Amino acid sequence: MRRKIDRYLEAVRLYQYHKQYLVLSHHMKTEWHRHPCIQLSVSYDCSKIQIETGQGTQQLYGFIIASNIKHRLHSEGKPCFNFLIDPAHPLYHVLSHQIENTNLIALNPESTHLIANYFIHCLQTDTPPDILVLSRWLNDTGECHCYQDTRIIKATTLITELPVKSISSGEISDHIYLSESRFLHLFRQEMGTNFRGYLLWKRFHHALEKINSPDSLTLLASHSGFSDSAHFSRTGVSLYGFSPSELKNASAAFPDHFLPQVSR
Repeated sequence: MRRKIDRYLEAVRLYQYHKQYLVLSHHMKTEWHRHPCIQLSVSYDCSKIQIETGQGTQQLYGFIIASNIKHRLHSEGKPCFNFLIDPAHPLYHVLSHQIENTNLIALNPESTHLIANYFIHCLQTDTPPDILVLSRWLNDTGECHCYQDTRIIKATTLITELPVKSISSGEISDHIYLSESRFLHLFRQEMGTNFRGYLLWKRFHHALEKINSPDSLTLLASHSGFSDSAHFSRTGVSLYGFSPSELKNASAAFPDHFLPQVSR
């Protein structure tokens, strides 16, 4: 017997920047999912968002959740912002310090309000969100001396620049002059996720860039390196909590009267 689908998404807009993604959704309940990004979520209008993890369910104004933590979101009848930061982003560590000793931290109403207004400003001005600006409204974690391994920077840059996100770990390890086993170990150590999982994430986002095009989902899947549309669909649910078709339909269904101040 097929399991009943317990998720819905009335409307969504996805904004992609350099190694960071802002998702504006309305009336959403996701499937259980996880992704390699740190996620900062805030309600649009100071209402509460329901977040479920393996530790239980909480109702929060906003929160930061660590990468690769299985979770579900529920914003019934409400809009919310979800900001996802790729582990290859040079300022990823700024938010990672916020959650060093936990998987989830709650944001207070004041911070949530300021961050939501900042996201609105970014959309109004077509400006990528600045992680250093966001950090002003979060806990002070002090100075850090983090740096990115140049070999992993080169590896993730290679993936980003590929027209089709299809490459083996062996091919990349050759480019950065490491053995494949050493590369895979270093990648997980530096990125907090395995190579295959990260490649799927990049592959899926490559397809999302054209989710509103007239191309069929089967064609998008093929052009992005997926074996077939079923693989594309499963990947969407596992990474975002929704299938590509649900994201496509919800993106087309986003009427301007929901959020007139950020409509284009």
